[in-house]
This record gives sequence, C-alpha cells and structure tokens, in this order.
Amino acid sequence: MLNAIGLANLGAKEMFAYNKWQQRKEPFILSFMPIEKTLEEKIKETSNFCDVILTYYKNLKINFALQINFSCPNTGYNQKQDPSEIITILKIIREKIPELILIPKFNLLIEPETISTIKFYCDAFCLTNAISFGEMENNLDWRKLFLKGKSPLTKYFGEKFKGGLSGKPLFPLLVDWLEKMQKYDDSVIIIAGGGIMKKEDILKLSQFKIVHGVALGLVATIRPWRIQSLIKYGNKIFKKRFF
Repeated sequence: MLNAIGLANLGAKEMFAYNKWQQRKEPFILSFMPIEKTLEEKIKETSNFCDVILTYYKNLKINFALQINFSCPNTGYNQKQDPSEIITILKIIREKIPELILIPKFNLLIEPETISTIKFYCDAFCLTNAISFGEMENNLDWRKLFLKGKSPLTKYFGEKFKGGLSGKPLFPLLVDWLEKMQKYDDSVIIIAGGGIMKKEDILKLSQFKIVHGVALGLVATIRPWRIQSLIKYGNKIFKKRFF
C-alpha cells in the first residue's frame, strides 16, 4: 500500500484531557513524533510534550510506553538523521520522565551502527516504518510495483508527496536488515513489523534473537479477518520463547 497521509489529532493536551488513557488498567503504547523544522524547535516541542504527560500523570503511575516516531515519510521528516539529533530528543524525555519506557520507531534506512549507538537511551526499537517512494532502489523494483515506477499519488498531492510504501514488499528487506543488525549487535531489542501477512512470517521473525515481539499493520487493512489469529499466534510464540 502507498499512502501520503500524515495522521493528525487534537494534540497531546486535549487528548490527555479526555482522561481516557489515565483510566486504562493494562499497559499500552502511545506514539509521539516531533515535527518542527529545526532541532531547537523539536527540543521545545518534546519538552512541552513531556510537561503535558507530567501534568496529567502527576499522581498516577505511568503505565504506558512511548513510541517516538523518527521516520514517517508522510510528514516531510528527514529520513537520514544524524544520531546526535536522535540522542538529543531521547535524552530530553529520559531526563524529564526517567521511568518512561522509550521505543523509537525507524524505517529500514536506519543503519545498524546507529541503532547500536543510541541503544543506551532506549528500551527497545520498532522496525520498520514505511519507506519513502523511490528509496532503496537497489532493493525495491519500483517500476514493477507501480506503473513506470511513478507514484500514483502525485496527481492528488503534488510531486513533493509521493507517499510511503508499506506491506508485503518490505518483509524480505526487514529480514535482511535484522540479519545485519543481529550480526552487528545482538544485544538490542526489536519489535519487528513490515509486511507480516501470515503466521509463517511471525515464525520467521521469531528466529532472530533480537526480535522480542512483532507489530501488525497493513494486514489489518487488506486481510482484517486474519488479525485475531495472528495476534494469538504471536503471543503464543513469544510467550513460549521469553517466559
């Protein structure tokens, strides 16, 4: 699937004000993405976000993990970031809310060396986010995926918004990336996702020591009837492995 939509919401302050998240009994994950243009602005944005969390969880135990999205192609986000910028953002959150579990999310353009460099500021990593249209030409045959290798979304959104690719074509690339990551540093914890369509995909990912869980995405859109069985199978596989 190719999409060029950046999902928006009312904003952190308004969402927390609904008091729904605070009422949840079981652990869950929230997603946050600093989208300001400059590092200085992102620092302020991230700091303000942490202040909102502390305001609404002042007298409550924080029972959620935070997924920091560093790679969504549909928000104009820089796909090849300097690790120092990533660390700066992570350090702000870690210093302001030490107990918060941090799970940055990247796509397959991130180098294993970078993951290894920033792992000391994180609890785990989520791979993979969507891939910007036209990226990884040595691994993706864009002409085979889309007519003449051109994005069908440009006629709706313009040349700057060609979209991000997710789904089945990413699965073999995810496997290759995990192989490289495990060889480089097998101490990291990865939540793996990208093109998981069947139980065999989950089983294959579970063979990697660094994979501690999986995330389902596109299958919920194009094969929604498989979701419950995939979740049950994934829970069974990883429960048996880690417990």
